[in-house]
Amino acid sequence: MAKTANPSEWTVEYERLRDLGTEKLEAGHFAEALEWFEAAFQIAEKTGDRNTIDLAFCNRAVMSVMLKKTGDWIPRLQEILLRSSEARVARFCAYNLALIYDGEKSFKKSLFYGRIALRYSVEMANAELQASAHDAIGNALLAMNDFQAAGSEFEKSMELLPDSSATKRAVVEANLAYSLLMRDHTDAAVSLLYRSLRHLRRHGSAYLRMGPELSLSFALLLVNKPAKAIDHALIALEAGEELDSADTVKNALLIIGEAYKRAGDSPAARRCFDVLQETYYPDKPEVPAMLLGLDLCKVINLRA
Repeated sequence: MAKTANPSEWTVEYERLRDLGTEKLEAGHFAEALEWFEAAFQIAEKTGDRNTIDLAFCNRAVMSVMLKKTGDWIPRLQEILLRSSEARVARFCAYNLALIYDGEKSFKKSLFYGRIALRYSVEMANAELQASAHDAIGNALLAMNDFQAAGSEFEKSMELLPDSSATKRAVVEANLAYSLLMRDHTDAAVSLLYRSLRHLRRHGSAYLRMGPELSLSFALLLVNKPAKAIDHALIALEAGEELDSADTVKNALLIIGEAYKRAGDSPAARRCFDVLQETYYPDKPEVPAMLLGLDLCKVINLRA
């Protein structure tokens, strides 16, 4: 007769599967991450531990929403947040809701849940969790064009992250740089972005690099270096296509088109804007001509 695993053995297996999912998530491979998180959830249920089950559901839910899987993911996360008396569960729920709403461009809701996540992180006296909550809050504020407040959140995040969390620091540093860029501190922003990318090219995934590459391309466009701006935007474009990030692809095409325009190559700019229109706005044939007539540097917010 087969031996039945005890709860502690199920917990070990759950943690193994969860960690495999987290690795795929950090690499930007969301479909594979979901497969591991779904397997981890099935094992979590075998532990019989309510907190473990709730945490496993959070991972499964955020990936499902990002991949547009149907289900009552958000209401169930909200229910867990209201029900759980365990700070780490409530914090994880709130943080994931902040990420979900950021992805759905509901930035006020993202800010709301980011602040709840911060409150629980402070209650837990966990500096790294506080840092990630400040980062989530900062990202919501960036999208809402409150660049000064966003910068303050990123600075707080940097202060809380230990030197050993170098990759997380590089990601937050790039976010801080973008807030500086949007406040016209261009030289400081460019310097921080180069420093962030030096680390991320060695230690980060394409998923982590594509945002900073896009920000750097925009910064170089602002300082009238269109050729270099195109180089970095092409890197972001390739990563966006590989990882199916429509926002990254759209913004990269906008920057490349604007860079060609500033370099005096209107036909190349038009080709870029044609691809953008045909791919994302097929029912709006006027888009390329409109973009050719705009100074996109004055209207773009890469985070909105």
